[in-house]
Amino acid sequence: MRALSAWSIHSPLFGLFLLVLAGAVVDATKWADKMITRVKNASADWEAGVASPRRSPTAAMKAAAGKWKMNMQKAITEDRWFKAIGTLPGFRRAAGDQDAGKPPRHARHQDRVARRIRMFTTVAYYASLSPAGLDVKVAPVADVSVRISGNDLYVPALNQLMAVAGMVSTTTATAIARLTAPSLLRVSRQVAAPIQGAAAAINLPGDPHAITLFTGGLADLATNEALDAIVNSTPAAAQIHSVIVWLADSSPAPVLPAEIFTIRATGATALVAGSWTPVSVLTFDDQLPVGRYSIVGMRAQSPNLIAARLVVPGYAWRPGVLGCNSPSHRDDWRFRQGRIGEYAQFDEVTLFSVECLAGAADAAEQFHFDVAKIS
Repeated sequence: MRALSAWSIHSPLFGLFLLVLAGAVVDATKWADKMITRVKNASADWEAGVASPRRSPTAAMKAAAGKWKMNMQKAITEDRWFKAIGTLPGFRRAAGDQDAGKPPRHARHQDRVARRIRMFTTVAYYASLSPAGLDVKVAPVADVSVRISGNDLYVPALNQLMAVAGMVSTTTATAIARLTAPSLLRVSRQVAAPIQGAAAAINLPGDPHAITLFTGGLADLATNEALDAIVNSTPAAAQIHSVIVWLADSSPAPVLPAEIFTIRATGATALVAGSWTPVSVLTFDDQLPVGRYSIVGMRAQSPNLIAARLVVPGYAWRPGVLGCNSPSHRDDWRFRQGRIGEYAQFDEVTLFSVECLAGAADAAEQFHFDVAKIS
């Protein structure tokens, strides 16, 4: 009995011992043939089940129609497909890409601007300084769209450096504008070159504009790190120095080809030097037809203007441009006619407004907006 107790009926060895005694060791070939035969015999039952499902596929599709439409529209609005392929190594969108099977000329723009391909915003640094040949930080302009503390502007969710422009005194040969942040120091501080300025009290944008636009590859910044602007010059006395920075979520993606119209608007708001001043009333030369529009370019002009940016209901970011100071002032063509992509969208109900940063008070604003009708 003791010997048998060691061979418990729960022991795998005991089960194998019984199979051997009974001659019940299964032949692999016979077992495989048996399984194939069973599958063949069951095929008729499977076909009958497919032909007569417990729930009608047609009824299920009808019930899911609303959900499918909602999810599809959400995916299109968020541009999930383009964002997904945009993460592939080496992916770049060529400026001259043509749409397959060109749609009618008036509709060619819709597939490029009805979806949000990318977003960018404009921030500024401004101060009256006499650096005396030393690196001096320029304070950020007060801004409700980003967090600021002292001389630090903290990088928002749009954490790729798209462009920078420096307005620095050129009284002497030393005239430098830089951006610095902990993440940039993995290589070097970012230099704005060329710069623009004058031997004058206010350094206004050059004619033509001098903007360092990073189209090939944008430097990644760390969200919530401090981004500082530094200038180095030697003016005879304190002068207005400023640095304009564009931050984006991806590289510029042109929206060409498109049917684009340029519209004009004016303002008469008294601009406050060194602040983002909202233009209280925009007066358009022409009334747009009812519909939804995409802004794909902008020009802003005022005698002492440094920069201007859009404020659009529902948009957290404020895309903008460097300022012009006269009708003949040559702006940067890359910020016009869809070449850097979409700025924002609006309709006749949710019209946009503009904020202006000036180096001195004036009240003679003029704007040109490049727009494409979406619907």
